Amino acid sequence: MRLKDMRLKDEGYISLAGGCEVHGEVNISLKPVGEQVLLEVENHQYLYDNDSNPIEPFTFKLTAEEAALFMSQILSEIKSVSDWTEPGSTRDKSLAISFPMESESIKVQLFEYSMDEELDPIMEMIEDYILEHSPQFTVKAVRNITQEFLGTEENLKQAKIELTDAHMLWGGDNILVLLDGRVRLRSVTRQESPSEGLWEKRYSCQLDTESMQGIIDSLMATDLLTLELYDRKGLPDEGRMSITLTNYLDQTYTISVWKGSTLGPIEYQESPRRQFDKVYRIIKNIVEKACKNLQPEYSGKVSKAGDRQD
Repeated sequence: MRLKDMRLKDEGYISLAGGCEVHGEVNISLKPVGEQVLLEVENHQYLYDNDSNPIEPFTFKLTAEEAALFMSQILSEIKSVSDWTEPGSTRDKSLAISFPMESESIKVQLFEYSMDEELDPIMEMIEDYILEHSPQFTVKAVRNITQEFLGTEENLKQAKIELTDAHMLWGGDNILVLLDGRVRLRSVTRQESPSEGLWEKRYSCQLDTESMQGIIDSLMATDLLTLELYDRKGLPDEGRMSITLTNYLDQTYTISVWKGSTLGPIEYQESPRRQFDKVYRIIKNIVEKACKNLQPEYSGKVSKAGDRQD
């Protein structure tokens, strides 16, 4: 939908709810007033300031164009995820929106079960946007080690990311993302018959600008290089997941974990492991979506020629 078609004709709303130890909710009403949109924020133990105090109710104004862009970003995030959890009584996160626009009226209500993180990118984007406009919240300038490692926007075009979760018994994926947009995916699966061993499919494609920005944003938002992960002993035949960044100076940094997490639900929500899983999932989903309808360049028994992702 074009931005000029996304002007509110009546009051809309955004509602976020969830939490681990404390269930909270924030409701944002969007009221069109001439060429502006008034946003009224009612917070109930969901948003907190830098000192962990609940954000008090506040209002702020956007131009009609700024409001249209904000709504467009939310709808774009919603469309990027295909598999939603069905509503149920054990949900711990929910998102509801209503945008009565001049061209059409859009209503969406989404739910999640515990430990399913599909709503996180959307909810965090909305949270960050609202907090930036709160007089109670101060955005602190923080050094981003990952950004310093990858360098300037021009340097990024010479950098690459490698994801690996392939196992010699069970298979898995090897993904190479060159930050100029080129991608290679090697997907390895175990066949039903032991004599057939492992088979692979290899794909190449070019990501669009929006997808590449999503990958870069995920790295920067978590500051991947600063994550300190507890490396327990692996279980028999358990696979490992790794992310390797290589910068324009050909310096590399690898962070890896065993596939299974032993953390409890609450501990996991606050852990660096959750941040690692989030980055891994975002990159993998973007690449798999881009390659979904392509014909593989190679399909057959595992070839050593596919072991290298140059």
